[in-house]
Amino acid sequence: MTIAAELWQANLIALVSAFLAIKVLRPIAIYFNLVDVPIGRKQHVGHIPLIGGLSIYIGILVVILAAYPIHDKLFYLLATASLILVAGLVDDIKHLGVWVRIVIQTIACLIMIKGADIYVESLGDLFGMGEIHLGQWGIPFTLFGVIGIVNAFNMSDGLAGSRGYYRRICI
Repeated sequence: MTIAAELWQANLIALVSAFLAIKVLRPIAIYFNLVDVPIGRKQHVGHIPLIGGLSIYIGILVVILAAYPIHDKLFYLLATASLILVAGLVDDIKHLGVWVRIVIQTIACLIMIKGADIYVESLGDLFGMGEIHLGQWGIPFTLFGVIGIVNAFNMSDGLAGSRGYYRRICI
Protein backbone atom coordinates (compact mmCIF):
# COMPACT_ATOMS: atom_id res chain seq x y z
CA MET A 1 0.00 0.00 0.00
CA THR A 2 1.35 3.44 -0.89
CA ILE A 3 1.89 6.18 1.67
CA ALA A 4 -0.92 8.24 0.12
CA ALA A 5 -3.33 5.30 0.43
CA GLU A 6 -2.27 4.74 4.05
CA LEU A 7 -2.87 8.42 4.82
CA TRP A 8 -6.32 8.30 3.21
CA GLN A 9 -7.13 5.19 5.19
CA ALA A 10 -5.92 6.73 8.47
CA ASN A 11 -7.88 9.94 7.79
CA LEU A 12 -11.02 7.97 6.97
CA ILE A 13 -10.69 5.93 10.19
CA ALA A 14 -10.19 9.13 12.21
CA LEU A 15 -13.19 10.78 10.52
CA VAL A 16 -15.50 7.83 11.11
CA SER A 17 -14.27 7.42 14.70
CA ALA A 18 -14.82 11.12 15.46
CA PHE A 19 -18.26 11.01 13.84
CA LEU A 20 -19.25 7.97 15.90
CA ALA A 21 -17.89 9.65 19.04
CA ILE A 22 -20.10 12.68 18.32
CA LYS A 23 -23.13 10.42 17.89
CA VAL A 24 -22.42 8.62 21.18
CA LEU A 25 -21.32 11.64 23.25
CA ARG A 26 -23.99 14.13 22.10
CA PRO A 27 -26.90 12.68 24.09
CA ILE A 28 -24.64 12.17 27.11
CA ALA A 29 -23.52 15.82 27.01
CA ILE A 30 -27.11 17.01 26.67
CA TYR A 31 -28.24 14.76 29.55
CA PHE A 32 -25.53 16.17 31.87
CA ASN A 33 -26.13 19.73 30.56
CA LEU A 34 -22.58 19.99 29.18
CA VAL A 35 -23.64 22.49 26.55
CA ASP A 36 -22.60 25.91 25.34
CA VAL A 37 -25.41 28.43 25.76
CA PRO A 38 -25.57 31.44 23.38
CA ILE A 39 -25.01 34.42 25.69
CA GLY A 40 -23.00 37.60 25.27
CA ARG A 41 -20.88 37.57 22.13
CA LYS A 42 -21.90 34.04 21.12
CA GLN A 43 -24.27 33.98 18.17
CA HIS A 44 -25.05 30.30 17.66
CA VAL A 45 -28.62 29.10 17.98
CA GLY A 46 -29.53 26.59 20.64
CA HIS A 47 -27.51 24.66 23.18
CA ILE A 48 -24.41 23.12 21.56
CA PRO A 49 -22.91 20.02 23.26
CA LEU A 50 -19.29 20.54 24.33
CA ILE A 51 -17.89 17.40 22.70
CA GLY A 52 -16.08 18.57 19.56
CA GLY A 53 -12.55 18.49 20.96
CA LEU A 54 -13.12 15.18 22.72
CA SER A 55 -14.54 13.64 19.53
CA ILE A 56 -11.54 14.78 17.47
CA TYR A 57 -9.20 13.44 20.16
CA ILE A 58 -10.97 10.06 20.09
CA GLY A 59 -10.76 9.93 16.28
CA ILE A 60 -7.02 10.60 16.29
CA LEU A 61 -6.43 8.28 19.25
CA VAL A 62 -8.15 5.38 17.48
CA VAL A 63 -5.86 5.77 14.45
CA ILE A 64 -2.72 6.10 16.56
CA LEU A 65 -3.52 3.07 18.70
CA ALA A 66 -4.47 0.99 15.65
CA ALA A 67 -1.51 1.92 13.48
CA TYR A 68 1.50 2.58 15.71
CA PRO A 69 3.29 0.75 18.49
CA ILE A 70 3.41 2.85 21.66
CA HIS A 71 7.02 3.89 22.19
CA ASP A 72 8.40 6.54 24.57
CA LYS A 73 7.93 9.58 22.33
CA LEU A 74 4.41 8.57 21.32
CA PHE A 75 3.57 7.87 24.97
CA TYR A 76 4.62 11.40 25.96
CA LEU A 77 2.70 12.88 23.03
CA LEU A 78 -0.48 11.03 24.07
CA ALA A 79 0.03 11.89 27.75
CA THR A 80 0.45 15.60 27.07
CA ALA A 81 -2.43 15.65 24.57
CA SER A 82 -4.57 13.95 27.22
CA LEU A 83 -3.56 16.56 29.80
CA ILE A 84 -4.52 19.38 27.42
CA LEU A 85 -7.81 17.59 26.64
CA VAL A 86 -8.70 17.17 30.33
CA ALA A 87 -7.84 20.84 30.98
CA GLY A 88 -10.14 21.82 28.10
CA LEU A 89 -12.97 19.66 29.43
CA VAL A 90 -12.58 21.08 32.94
CA ASP A 91 -12.45 24.59 31.45
CA ASP A 92 -15.72 23.94 29.60
CA ILE A 93 -17.38 22.88 32.86
CA LYS A 94 -15.75 25.13 35.48
CA HIS A 95 -14.31 27.99 33.36
CA LEU A 96 -10.67 27.93 34.43
CA GLY A 97 -8.79 31.20 34.58
CA VAL A 98 -6.36 32.18 31.84
CA TRP A 99 -3.29 31.69 34.02
CA VAL A 100 -4.44 28.25 35.18
CA ARG A 101 -4.78 27.16 31.55
CA ILE A 102 -1.37 28.61 30.66
CA VAL A 103 0.26 26.82 33.60
CA ILE A 104 -1.32 23.51 32.53
CA GLN A 105 -0.21 24.07 28.93
CA THR A 106 3.32 24.91 30.13
CA ILE A 107 3.47 21.75 32.24
CA ALA A 108 2.23 19.63 29.32
CA CYS A 109 4.78 21.19 26.97
CA LEU A 110 7.63 20.71 29.47
CA ILE A 111 6.64 17.06 29.92
CA MET A 112 6.85 16.62 26.14
CA ILE A 113 10.16 18.50 25.88
CA LYS A 114 11.87 16.70 28.76
CA GLY A 115 10.19 13.29 28.43
CA ALA A 116 10.49 12.84 24.69
CA ASP A 117 13.41 15.24 24.14
CA ILE A 118 11.49 17.03 21.39
CA TYR A 119 11.89 20.76 20.87
CA VAL A 120 12.86 23.19 18.14
CA GLU A 121 16.66 23.01 17.93
CA SER A 122 17.13 24.91 14.68
CA LEU A 123 15.23 27.40 12.54
CA GLY A 124 17.06 26.21 9.45
CA ASP A 125 18.47 28.70 6.95
CA LEU A 126 15.74 31.23 7.70
CA PHE A 127 17.50 34.34 6.36
CA GLY A 128 19.76 32.76 3.76
CA MET A 129 22.87 33.28 5.89
CA GLY A 130 23.28 29.78 7.30
CA GLU A 131 21.44 27.60 9.73
CA ILE A 132 20.19 29.23 12.94
CA HIS A 133 20.86 26.91 15.89
CA LEU A 134 18.89 27.78 19.00
CA GLY A 135 20.78 25.63 21.49
CA GLN A 136 19.11 25.81 24.92
CA TRP A 137 17.02 28.76 23.66
CA GLY A 138 15.08 26.11 21.72
CA ILE A 139 13.24 25.10 24.89
CA PRO A 140 11.69 28.52 25.66
CA PHE A 141 11.16 29.05 21.91
CA THR A 142 9.22 25.77 21.75
CA LEU A 143 7.25 26.61 24.91
CA PHE A 144 6.25 30.00 23.51
CA GLY A 145 5.35 28.52 20.11
CA VAL A 146 3.31 25.60 21.42
CA ILE A 147 1.38 27.69 23.95
CA GLY A 148 0.74 30.29 21.25
CA ILE A 149 -0.56 27.68 18.80
CA VAL A 150 -2.75 25.97 21.42
CA ASN A 151 -4.35 29.29 22.37
CA ALA A 152 -4.69 30.51 18.79
CA PHE A 153 -6.49 27.28 17.91
CA ASN A 154 -8.68 27.57 21.01
CA MET A 155 -9.55 31.19 20.19
CA SER A 156 -10.42 30.36 16.57
CA ASP A 157 -13.43 28.45 17.92
CA GLY A 158 -15.23 31.73 18.60
CA LEU A 159 -14.13 33.74 15.58
CA ALA A 160 -17.49 33.93 13.84
CA GLY A 161 -19.16 35.21 17.00
CA SER A 162 -16.28 37.59 17.68
CA ARG A 163 -16.50 39.04 14.19
CA GLY A 164 -20.19 39.73 14.66
CA TYR A 165 -19.49 41.29 18.03
CA TYR A 166 -16.71 43.41 16.53
CA ARG A 167 -19.03 44.57 13.73
CA ARG A 168 -21.68 45.69 16.23
CA ILE A 169 -19.14 47.69 18.23
CA CYS A 170 -17.62 49.37 15.17
CA ILE A 171 -20.89 50.29 13.44
